Amino acid sequence: MAETRNRPATPDRGRPTGAPARQGTRPAPGSQAARPARTSGARESFSAKRPVGMKVLAIVAVLAIAAGFLLQYKLFPDGIGLKVGGDSAQEAVAEIHSSSTVRLNEVMTSNASALLNEEGESCDWVELRNYSSEPVNLQGWSIAKVANSQNTFTFPNHVLEAGECLLLLADSTVSSDFSNGVFHLPFKLSASGDTLMLFNRNGTAVDTINIPALKRNQVYRLMDGNWETSSEYTPGMDNTQENYQSLISVSVTSDVKINEIMASNASYAQTEQGYFDYIELYNASAEEADLTGWYLSDNRDKTLKWRFPEGTVIPAGGYLLIYASGLDQGLHTNFRLSSEGEDVVLSNADGQPVEIVNYGLLKTDQAYSRMEDGSFTTSLAPTPGMANTTQSAALMERQFAAQNTSQGIFLNEIMASTREQPYDWVELVNRSDQAVDISGWGLSDDPGSPRQWQFPESTVVQPGQYLGVSLAGFSGTSQDGILFADFKLSAEGGYAVTLSLEDGTIADRVPMPEQYADISYGRVSGSDGFYYMTESTPLAANASSGYTGRASEAVVTVPGGIQQEAVTVEISAPAGSKVYYTLDSSAPTEDSALYTGPIEISETTVLRTRVYVDGLLPSFIDTQTYFYGISHDMRVVSLVSDPADMFDETTGMYMAGPNAEAENPHKGANYWKDWEREGHIEMFLEDGTTMLSQGCGVKLHGQYSRAESQKAFKIIARREYSSKDRFEAPIFSRRDYTEYQSFLLRGSGQDGTLSRMRDSVLSTLAENTSVMYMETELCVVYINGQYWGHYNIRERINTYSICQFEGWEGQEDDINLVKANTNVMQGSDDTYQQMLSYVKQNGIPDDTTLEAVGQVIDLQNYIEYHLLEIFVGNGDTANVKRYMNPNADGKWRYCLFDLDWAFFNDTDSIGRWLTPGGMGTNKGTDNTLFIALMKNATFRDRFLTVFGEKLAADWSTTTVTQKFTQRYNELLSEIPRHMERWPEWTQKTLNTQLSKLGAFAKERPAKIIAYTRDALDLTDADLEKYFGEAIRVIQDTA
Repeated sequence: MAETRNRPATPDRGRPTGAPARQGTRPAPGSQAARPARTSGARESFSAKRPVGMKVLAIVAVLAIAAGFLLQYKLFPDGIGLKVGGDSAQEAVAEIHSSSTVRLNEVMTSNASALLNEEGESCDWVELRNYSSEPVNLQGWSIAKVANSQNTFTFPNHVLEAGECLLLLADSTVSSDFSNGVFHLPFKLSASGDTLMLFNRNGTAVDTINIPALKRNQVYRLMDGNWETSSEYTPGMDNTQENYQSLISVSVTSDVKINEIMASNASYAQTEQGYFDYIELYNASAEEADLTGWYLSDNRDKTLKWRFPEGTVIPAGGYLLIYASGLDQGLHTNFRLSSEGEDVVLSNADGQPVEIVNYGLLKTDQAYSRMEDGSFTTSLAPTPGMANTTQSAALMERQFAAQNTSQGIFLNEIMASTREQPYDWVELVNRSDQAVDISGWGLSDDPGSPRQWQFPESTVVQPGQYLGVSLAGFSGTSQDGILFADFKLSAEGGYAVTLSLEDGTIADRVPMPEQYADISYGRVSGSDGFYYMTESTPLAANASSGYTGRASEAVVTVPGGIQQEAVTVEISAPAGSKVYYTLDSSAPTEDSALYTGPIEISETTVLRTRVYVDGLLPSFIDTQTYFYGISHDMRVVSLVSDPADMFDETTGMYMAGPNAEAENPHKGANYWKDWEREGHIEMFLEDGTTMLSQGCGVKLHGQYSRAESQKAFKIIARREYSSKDRFEAPIFSRRDYTEYQSFLLRGSGQDGTLSRMRDSVLSTLAENTSVMYMETELCVVYINGQYWGHYNIRERINTYSICQFEGWEGQEDDINLVKANTNVMQGSDDTYQQMLSYVKQNGIPDDTTLEAVGQVIDLQNYIEYHLLEIFVGNGDTANVKRYMNPNADGKWRYCLFDLDWAFFNDTDSIGRWLTPGGMGTNKGTDNTLFIALMKNATFRDRFLTVFGEKLAADWSTTTVTQKFTQRYNELLSEIPRHMERWPEWTQKTLNTQLSKLGAFAKERPAKIIAYTRDALDLTDADLEKYFGEAIRVIQDTA
């Protein structure tokens, strides 16, 4: 960023970043600002050192031409009459900026890495530029440093072409030789400030600049006729950002590559001095690579930090480890690496960067490794000095196991992603013939903290015994001796599970790559390395075989979507693979059709493929749906699941099955079971663009709506069905989230054969409140290629979505979540129940007590939630959910959920909420707290104030009517086809419901004000105070 010359100096400031809300505060619900900032890993702009010489100047010249140096500029006539003054020169003079054709253009007085001279040294420099459209012969021109005007450089015969820049190195070398493409000045420049003067052949000063103090690699340059300081240096080039970017980019390629980086090493590539971070290079050529005089650095602005020793070579196809130890001896650099992330720069002997690798945060013993396609990953096991392959990792593991210091105790099997068992787990085995006491030994998923959890006293492992530890997130030992450790494992991989001795020495380790649901990872008898095992064997010998990885999914030449003409689909997979496919939505197996050639598709078809490779887990299933003859004004969702899992009379989750009761809602039916099946979801936008295509888990959703013909689905991202545990798509256009853990496909529940709008439209009344609600997008759903009608894509209410809404990402496991009155779905309800118990005994008689209650619940949220429920007249309040984050302000908040029966019966809902004994269906919702709060004058005043404001604006007849009208118009084109598919929904029913909704929206504000007046004995003055504006709005719309 350029800084103008006259601007006062300001201290450097760090880059601005967002931050999570402080404890005890609450960010704006659902806003981006509410979330902890995500750093991008970007670093400051860097400079690529360029030695000055014929070779480099030729490169600069090419860049200059490419950047358009040879432009036409306005001519400036010479001369303003100041002569060279000999001994009378002073350190600072009045600046002269004449209309000269040649001008001082750019100066650097503290060159750290921007430019090198012929000897490979950094020196200060000055740049001139010919601003005219004609060549200028500089013979007899001169440049002087005013602080010492005796040291003046006079130009020999040299022609400066139109638009050309000329470099002058200020290195105190007396030379007018231009054979290397540069002149040398007989003086140096001061970084604390200096003055330069340029004289024409007549001795007239045509340009003078007072150079301010400059920081390292900062220039003082001429931009648009004004001088400014900048970090964007462009020696020998026009002063543009484009030229700066081209200068700092890697312009030289090499067969020597940065192959692996370890920035926090605890147990790999040990040296005599210990463990150090390392940088691994790979020579991809068929010739030996001599690195004598090459450079390594961790700073783009100082690329020549460390120089390779004489005679350093890498054999053809070989690897070389350089230790970033700071020791500066042999193959040990003079710098260390930051585990927080930075650049690693490899430069050739000319100082030209040949590769720059930027890595982000690296955990202890986590490597940043190059893959075959040239990209980098943190999911591979470290393999210093070897190829980044599973074979190398196996050899590395064998070498480490041979040094085992744990008396025969080894990590044997690990489960990092389980749904069949309550917790992840780690299994140890004693391979020795002696009992081993491991009391105080450490177990960890962070080699940097190897004793994260310690085995309790008297933990002894007998010869041949298997010992399991449940990774529950808390420490303890159950009555039957099960050990619980206070950490959990991530399925993403890129870390190591370690076993350490009492002194913290790592005795065994298992580098964890990406993990998959209900597939364990560990050792296989008789084989080196670690393997995936589809049959886990806790507390028993491991399977006799396993898989070293997972096959990649097949790639199709024509992706699924809405087609206009027949397509020919070709399928590709890596060499040695076999691709099996189906066209009937079933999951491909090795018994399915083997792909041998192109597939012709001309009608709606579901193509599913799976890749099989010996020694690897089968790939995830890829699914492509090709639609023909469809047209919709909303999103199209293709949900695909094996027909046996979905519609089989015995095993299909959508079906009644053999055990369904005859009476509605048919309890015992398959659709009442909590089954989850493998599936695939594709989502196409209105213009046909694919928003989402991913394997997923599919479950039925809802309660009594399960008995409806059109059922709702829960769509879940899991590593069991895909490599991702999030749907990376901005599914809801009115949310600013870019990923989701799950979402719903909901056919409007019990309102599905009535209006199909109630819940999704009325939920939007929570906009402009602190109450979390479920956003909506309209779509049509096809199941296995068959039209299934209109659905609403809905957000889910769970700990993931709550943390998104509140800006608490990463704290999902810490959230306390309660459904209905006391059904704890996660965590604890203690603080709420303690408060409620106190209120039941004492009420809320004063503001001190109200303030205490306000430390347990968010009072504004409580008011807004209950006003919503009261206004819409929801009688089915049993599904209420509330949540609390003990890491934030510890206050309980409510979610708006399930309004299928709202705007249905125009009841005195505030009176019902104020009637002791419970609210809602069977009076099942405890209303004790609400009644007590409404007896407090301060709370009641706040409650009524908010109610009046909402009725006058967001919940007015006009606003609510517009919402329903808009939704009806959005549905209009799809209604006939949906009714044809689901004939139990009729136009007559819809018309009746539309009339009812319209009447409710029109009459509800006035009626709820009357109900509130009667329930609370409000006076006319009270009505005016709280509802005056709302009443006038009602009168205006009557």
